[in-house]
Formats: sequence, structure tokens, C-alpha cells
Amino acid sequence: MKQTKMTAEAIKKAYPYIYIEIVEMTTKGDKILDKPLLDIGGKGLFITEFEKAMRDGLIDIAVHSGKDIPNTCEKDFGICAVLKRGNPKDCIVSRKDTGIPDNSVIGTGSLRRKTLIKRLYPKCEVKNLRGNVPTRIKKLKDGEYDAIILACAGLERLEIKDECLNIMPFDEIDFVPAASQGIIAVEALKGSEVFEILKKIDDEKTHFEFDTERLLMSYLGADCHESAGAFAKTKGDYADITCFYKNSDIITKRFLKIKMKEEIRKIAEGLL
Repeated sequence: MKQTKMTAEAIKKAYPYIYIEIVEMTTKGDKILDKPLLDIGGKGLFITEFEKAMRDGLIDIAVHSGKDIPNTCEKDFGICAVLKRGNPKDCIVSRKDTGIPDNSVIGTGSLRRKTLIKRLYPKCEVKNLRGNVPTRIKKLKDGEYDAIILACAGLERLEIKDECLNIMPFDEIDFVPAASQGIIAVEALKGSEVFEILKKIDDEKTHFEFDTERLLMSYLGADCHESAGAFAKTKGDYADITCFYKNSDIITKRFLKIKMKEEIRKIAEGLL
């Protein structure tokens, strides 16, 4: 909802006289929290119901966390805009009174985070964790976990500050984010009027990074059921991408932006 309001503000800035109605929806992915996402259908659970609502004319656009969108949208839909990227990093959150002991119970529902945290804390136990940010923090405070892993962007957008908690961000080069982490993406029906007009709120730099990271995941055949991460950063005519796949080393490669597709394919082949 916070990300939806941020999107509405961006639209209002571009089109001051436009009328915006926010339609709140709860998906199957939001409701079933006692099972890993993979076991109940994967990331598609977060967008299928929105796409049906767009087809039925109930809504014009859907606002998503970029990392929750499958690598390819349904053929009738596309990402018409992405907002300027927020903080892409992950962070580990613990209670100040306990810290993070060697044999910690660390909460995450992400295979990527599980793989990376095991490299940093090999003696830890990783326990499944689902739910929104406040729910996850409550479980940490209640003692169900010694620490949990969250996206920095979520904490910052919700303006969560708690004196009882230690929040330690990871460097994105050492703890590679999920593809499109920190990016708010706007989905709409291709060919629709709203698809075209909302291109005005698109951040070109972020959209390139969004497309690059998703392309790598597509070439790897990786989605939420895989342990994989990708983080692209543009620098003039070039871009750097830091990535890993399953048990591979973390690598960083530089490529010419105009040769993105062929270079990303080569990187994927090297990771497979």
C-alpha cells in the first residue's frame, strides 16, 4: 500500500488533474503465510489476481515490488513504468539484547538469502519466515528467531525505526540482492491508453537495470524456486552486473549497454 501511494504521488506530479482511486487487493500469496512461497505456487501468486482485475476492467494498473514479478509477464501485459530505484540492499535485523550468536536461528523465506546467509554464518539454522514487514519484526521480538533478513527498501519506505533492534545492511556486492529488489514496477494492459501515458513517470536508468536483471534471471531459467541474485548498476555507456547462481561464486562483470542481450547471455552461460 505504501508503494501504491508512492506511485499515485508520481502520477499526480506528472498529471496534476488526473483522478486516482486506490483499490486494495489481497492475493493468495498474502493470505497463505505458513508455507514457503514455492510450495503454494511461487511469485505468480502476487500478480495473477491483479491481472484478472485489469482484464475485467476493475483496475487500470497494478503496482508491484519488482522482485515479486515473474521473469516474463502474461503476453497481454507489460511493465509500463518503474519508479526510481530505492535501496537495493538486504539487511540482517536482530534484537540488541541478544545479537547474532554463531548458532543463530535466522528467518527468511528466500532460497537466495538462505544460500548467502549460510556462507556468512555457516553454523546458523535457517527457518522459514513469511508475512509483511511488521509481522516479521514481531516474530523476531517474540523470540521465534535470533535474526531475520529483510529488504532495506521496505524498512525505509515504512519508516521503521526501533531502538530495540540492530539493523545491519549487507553490501550488495557481498550479499547479492534479488533481481529488481528496491524497484517499484507498474503493470498495465499493453496497448491501453494508461500504458502509454504512464511512460511519463518511468525512470529510464532504473528501467534498464530492471530489464537487465530480469533478462539474466530469464536466461538462467531462475525464479523464486532458485537460489540466484542479480544487481545491475549503470555507469555512462557501461553497466556492471553482480550476480550468482546456486553454489557459484559471486561475480561482477562490466558490459556495454548497447550489447546488453548478448553480454548477459554470455554471463548466464558462465554461471550455468
